[in-house]
Amino acid sequence: MFIKKDRRRIDEILTDKDDAKTSLQLSKRSPEFNGILKVLCREINLPYLMNLRVLNLYDNSLTTLHGIGYLSQTPLEELNLGCNCLTSIPIEARVCKYILGIV
Repeated sequence: MFIKKDRRRIDEILTDKDDAKTSLQLSKRSPEFNGILKVLCREINLPYLMNLRVLNLYDNSLTTLHGIGYLSQTPLEELNLGCNCLTSIPIEARVCKYILGIV
């Protein structure tokens, strides 16, 4: 099965009113993330993420997860952080109370 990559920018995906955003497949978007989560994990984006259960951040050259605590206000269950440049997971990630697994 082939999955077509969403070519829109992250801000366009977030503001799409026709998408419930229960799952965000944001892998291989290093230029948009620039090593940090600021483009996604900001208070202004929380209304768009209130249904988020699965977040795929695979291979984005992330060096820090600063700001990930904002996701504690979502029902996030699965977080994929594979193939990034992380050396630790900050304590604020632990407040994401619904996470069942970090890949």
